[in-house]
Amino acid sequence: MSKAAELAALIGSQSALSNRNLVINGAMQVAQRGTSAVTITSTGEYPNIDRYSAGGNDSSLISVEQSTDAPSGFEYSLKVTSLAASTTDAADYQFIGQRVEGYNTAQLDWGASGAKTATVSFYVKCSVTGNIPFVIVNSNDTRVYAANCTVSSANTWEYKTITIDGDISGTWLKTNGIGLKFQWYMALGSNFQGTLDQWGTDYGASGQINVCNTNGATFQVTGVQLEVGEQATPFEHRSYGDELARCQRYFQILKSSWFVALGTTQIRGMLEPINAPMRGAPTIGTQGGNINVGDMVGYGSSSGTAPTQSSYVSGEYGQGVGVAGFSGLTQYRVYRHEPNASNAGLFTMDAEL
Repeated sequence: MSKAAELAALIGSQSALSNRNLVINGAMQVAQRGTSAVTITSTGEYPNIDRYSAGGNDSSLISVEQSTDAPSGFEYSLKVTSLAASTTDAADYQFIGQRVEGYNTAQLDWGASGAKTATVSFYVKCSVTGNIPFVIVNSNDTRVYAANCTVSSANTWEYKTITIDGDISGTWLKTNGIGLKFQWYMALGSNFQGTLDQWGTDYGASGQINVCNTNGATFQVTGVQLEVGEQATPFEHRSYGDELARCQRYFQILKSSWFVALGTTQIRGMLEPINAPMRGAPTIGTQGGNINVGDMVGYGSSSGTAPTQSSYVSGEYGQGVGVAGFSGLTQYRVYRHEPNASNAGLFTMDAEL
C-alpha cells in the first residue's frame, strides 16, 4: 500500500487533517466555573467543565467534577459519581453530554440527501461493567441515534468508537442554535428503550446498566471527538488557549469592568466579551459574593448586591447591567470593578445552548 493510501485509510474518506473535532473541550481542560464536584439538581445544568451539561428528571442523583485521573496523553477527565442507590423507573433518565452549535455541525449536512457519515470516539472508565447508552439527538428531540458504550473492565480506561450514518431526515439546525446533542445516560427508564444503531426515537435498549443504581458508582470520560468520516482518527489536541477561547463564546467570567454611578446607591455599565462576540445575547450573573467597586481616582470603594439585567443594550457584543445596593457613591463618577477578599463577586456572561 502506498503512503497516500495508508494516510487515506487512517483519516477516512471525508476527514480533514486539521480542525477535525466538532467537540469543544473534548480533553476536559477548561473548567471556568470550578473543578470541584457539583450535585446536579436540574435538567440542562452546566456544573463545572465547560460545554458539558448534565441533568435528569430527578435531582441530587449524581455529582460532576473535573478529575486528574485520565488515560495516557490526557491530563483531565469528566467524572460522574452516583450519590445514592436509586431505582430507575420507566420515565426516569439522567445524562451528561454536550450541545454542539449548528454552525459547527453544518458540514455534516444532516437532514438532506447528502448527509455525511460521522464518527465519535472517546476514552471511558467506569466502576461497573456493561452497556451504557450513548446517543446523538437533534435540537427538538425527534431524531435520535442510540448506541451502546460497552464497559468491558471495571475501573479501566477503554477507548471506544461509534460510527453513525448521516441522517437524511429530520430537522438539524445550521445556525447558532443546537446543531446536535450527544449524551451518555447514567440512568434510562424503559419508556425510552427500543432499537439501537438506527435513526429513530429510542435512547437505549433493554439490558443496559444504570450507573445511578449503585451508590458511589463512577463514570469518567475524556478525549471526546466527533468528526466527519467513517473512521476515528487520533484525538486532535488543541492548545489550552485555543480551547478556552472556544469556550468563551458560550461562557465568560469578567474580573474587571468600568461603571458610572447613577446616584449614591447604583451603578450602570457595559459588560463586553473578552475575546470575541458570544453565541448570542448573554445572561449576566455573578459568582463569589457581592460586587465591590472602587473610585478610579482613589476616593474610596463600596460593595453592592448582585446585578439586575438592563434592557437598554443587549446582544452578542455585550450586555448593559445595573448594580444596586451600594452606599456613598458620587453621582456620575466612574468606578472600577475591584473584587476583594470580603466582596469577591465576579460578573459572568452566559450564552450556553
